[in-house]
Amino acid sequence: MEEFLKKIIFGVSVGKLLAVLLAAIISILIINFIGMVIKRFVAKKGRENAGTGFVLSVVKVVLYFIVIVSLGESIGIPMSSFIALLSVVGLAISLSVQNLLTNLMGGLVVLFTKPFKQGDCISFGEYEGCVSEVGMMYTRIVNYDNHALLIPNKDISSSVIINYSRLGTRRICFDIGFSYEEDPEKVRNALMLASKIDRVLDKPEPQVVILKYSSSSVDYSLRVWVKEEDYWDVLYAVNERIKEFTEKLGVEITYNHLNVHLTESKK
Repeated sequence: MEEFLKKIIFGVSVGKLLAVLLAAIISILIINFIGMVIKRFVAKKGRENAGTGFVLSVVKVVLYFIVIVSLGESIGIPMSSFIALLSVVGLAISLSVQNLLTNLMGGLVVLFTKPFKQGDCISFGEYEGCVSEVGMMYTRIVNYDNHALLIPNKDISSSVIINYSRLGTRRICFDIGFSYEEDPEKVRNALMLASKIDRVLDKPEPQVVILKYSSSSVDYSLRVWVKEEDYWDVLYAVNERIKEFTEKLGVEITYNHLNVHLTESKK
């Protein structure tokens, strides 16, 4: 080792050392310039977020590594063994933090594809709520019971995500069964009257359709459109009004039942 160091120290001319030093300074300036250009480009496209800084850091580390290896080889330092050792260490580290890296990659997917943003109401898998924070490793959502949930990004990036806030409006369907004896027009009138509240949108207009003929009922569906933020208030209000107006118009909301007819046997 001592002879190796002597060879490196005394075997390199001053001119070569100055050239390597100058090349290192120029390389640092070029890397910083590349980082600045990428950052400005991302900001101009309106995509700057928490993932931008991480990606820039990774790019810089890779470029610095290439520069160090190139300059080391230029002054006679054998870098092949160092690279091989670094590869083995990198593999061991990657295996030990596999879940961490998976979460990290999931975070990059979420941050750059932007399936949702802070404040959006979403659902995926068994989870549903509003996004309060999007991080590199985890996404925090607050469900409708005001519970803060910290979800690993690997679970989000591999799930089907429903974003209720993206388009600004939502449809609510009220599926109700009525007796076969009821006049369809009376049923439609009762349901349409129940939908007449301010927060129900006129376009698309409310609609009443027959879904199917079940064994104990004719199933109707009242469909209304609302702004996303009015969803729950309208859901509860219209449910109450359906009960109110079906009773006012004398329309029977039925339920599953079984009619049993008994006949006297002849002996």
